Amino acid sequence: MMEMAEIRETFNGIVVNEGGAANEYTLDFDPEFVMTCVLRVLEKDIKNKPDLYKLIQIGVERGNNLENILKTSKPEFVIELKRLIKEYYLVSKANKSKNSLTLSRICDSFPLITCSYIRHAINPTVSVSKMQSMSRNYPTVMMTSAFTFLIPNKNETFCMLLKKAHMLHQYEFFDTIRGNRMRSHSVERNRDLINDVMKCTNAAIEASHITYDTQMEFLKEHNLITTADDNIITVSEEVLEAVEVWGNKLIEYYED
Repeated sequence: MMEMAEIRETFNGIVVNEGGAANEYTLDFDPEFVMTCVLRVLEKDIKNKPDLYKLIQIGVERGNNLENILKTSKPEFVIELKRLIKEYYLVSKANKSKNSLTLSRICDSFPLITCSYIRHAINPTVSVSKMQSMSRNYPTVMMTSAFTFLIPNKNETFCMLLKKAHMLHQYEFFDTIRGNRMRSHSVERNRDLINDVMKCTNAAIEASHITYDTQMEFLKEHNLITTADDNIITVSEEVLEAVEVWGNKLIEYYED
């Protein structure tokens, strides 16, 4: 578990992207603002330190719907969740407010912790077995929207490949949370879904508040990239396989 000083130092608010405002897409919240709000509460009382991990765990395992979580939880958990809601001003829906705090926004704002936790998640939105049935050994740390903030905003081949591999998960994630499993899987519906995935992925990469060095350290630590003697950065075989599967999905829905 990271100490508070480590969290503060790691999430130092330095924005990697210098041209994000020029992008045609914008993120619907400011991850640096969300991060700062959470840290401010955490630092008020040492007893609050475990809260960040609780918030991320709930966000990953249970989603954003606070009312539904309260209805379906045991009494002792309800008491704790009500405390967190009051302490951090949590809401179920942001309703177009960039400053509202939802559990998913907190997860995205602390991507290092969220991506590390997802490996141990019992009930992720898209199961590990589902992803790895589509793409062999799909990297578990990529199985959360928070991973998007760890993809460097660089015009480099390895960055493009990481983005494509991650969009394979995001497609399944968006499809699941929107309840589209019960709807007709028309070509038009799937094209719209793919376009939304691309839009949101690009926006998050552009808006990332995580420094390039921190991103690279994480990617190397989890064996998603390697650097050769000639300083050429390559992605893992697992990432390449996911890229291929994503490419086939695009062909399936966009070929004439």
